[in-house]
Amino acid sequence: MSDPSVPASFDALIPYGWSDRVAALLASVATPARVVRIDRDRCLVVTAAGESLADRTDDVCVGDWVALGSSDHSDIPWHIVAVATRWSVLERADPRSDAQSVDTVQVLAANVDLVACVHPLDRPVSANRIEREVAMAWQAGALPFVVLTKADRHDDPDAAAAHLEHRLLGVDVVVTAALEGAGLEDVRHRLRPDRTMMLFGASGAGKSTLVNALTGTDQLATGGVRRTDARGRHTTTARHLVPVPGGGVLLDTPGIRSIGLLEVAEGVSAVFADVEDLATACRFSNCGHRGEPGCAIAAAVATGELDAARLESWRKLQREAASTRARVDPLAAAARNAELRRRGRAMKQAKQQFKKR
Repeated sequence: MSDPSVPASFDALIPYGWSDRVAALLASVATPARVVRIDRDRCLVVTAAGESLADRTDDVCVGDWVALGSSDHSDIPWHIVAVATRWSVLERADPRSDAQSVDTVQVLAANVDLVACVHPLDRPVSANRIEREVAMAWQAGALPFVVLTKADRHDDPDAAAAHLEHRLLGVDVVVTAALEGAGLEDVRHRLRPDRTMMLFGASGAGKSTLVNALTGTDQLATGGVRRTDARGRHTTTARHLVPVPGGGVLLDTPGIRSIGLLEVAEGVSAVFADVEDLATACRFSNCGHRGEPGCAIAAAVATGELDAARLESWRKLQREAASTRARVDPLAAAARNAELRRRGRAMKQAKQQFKKR
């Protein structure tokens, strides 16, 4: 059924997330569209008249809302003339870049409202990887949650979910068995009425199976996993948007093996709010949390209040983000080196003062 608040000419855009927010961003645009998929030299876009093709430009990604103009190419009718302001953008360090490259940013998706971190229960679940994905989602401006798939292949899926919820502090965990229909409604209701949800996870996690179950179709190919290491085969080869009957849009992605972090200070703070709250209680404001006198974090680990593995994960994410930022920005590299020297001097002085007491 058409939404009466939307002009009839835009009905074809409603399944792809058209809303009052998008209408305001593209108020003066004659031909609005959303980027559904990007290929080598062209984009698949959806307009008020349905799906079509547009020239590919370097500044667009899947999920973008754009303005179209006529193209000079006979086989491609549209050219992207403007990209609407994004309310979220998910990006990572480009795994194709070498260590000295400045251009290390790879944009994965834009205008995503939810990030579903999809992990299968037919193999060990890595809480460290999920924490990285959640940090990226928070930093992007999207709401993360975890979808545990293949629950029928685990002895106690509810216990696995409870463990993750305790580790992730406030991030919802949904248990699903897509082929049996279990947990699907819990995922589906988060999409309504016009939200875009990105499925984020490794190959073989069950993302395409989840898409097929939520849409009630077999439009996406699915594959098994290798028996030797439980790793999946790539059945999705490009990021693309898929409308869900009843409302909402799924953004299916190829399996992502590398999750290189960029500037994710806010995301890390959201994931590790408990650790950073403890840090404010340290005796010294410049405490490095590595054995300094009066370190509240060290005390919390000693008493069992803070899991040592969680602390190490926090440290690792901070180190990686700082290292990647230094590769991108020479000024950041200089500042990081200066900060390391400052911390070293401060730790030495703190230890000397403690010994004098």
